Amino acid sequence: MLSKLNVTVKKMRNMILTALCALLLLGGNAQQSQAGRHPTGCLPGIIKQRLAEVRKKFGPVTIISTMRRGARISGTGRRSKHADCRAVDFKVKNKMKAWRWLNKNHNGGVGLYHGRCSHIHIDNGHRARWNRNYCG
Repeated sequence: MLSKLNVTVKKMRNMILTALCALLLLGGNAQQSQAGRHPTGCLPGIIKQRLAEVRKKFGPVTIISTMRRGARISGTGRRSKHADCRAVDFKVKNKMKAWRWLNKNHNGGVGLYHGRCSHIHIDNGHRARWNRNYCG
């Protein structure tokens, strides 16, 4: 019984700490997805800047994923930029126009995913481009 209580307390503490960190990193202006689960405070400045530019040019952005502890690139086993909060996956209404604009204006990674997980990915790694019909 006591061990179950300790696990519950640890989970609650981690959730509170994560929320507080997101608020502190953004000075109280946390921009999150509609579900509120993907804080952008940990993202590098260039990624935040690109998201702001996409919002201005193409409308509202829904964040799908930012920080994912231990994240690995499917099929390679290599560490993902998401593991260090250096990448963001998002949806935007005019996905193709936004993707083309990012291809021209972003020097990091830019990926486009179709199908059930349709979204755009950007990161602050080396310049890379991909357009996939699967979700990896």
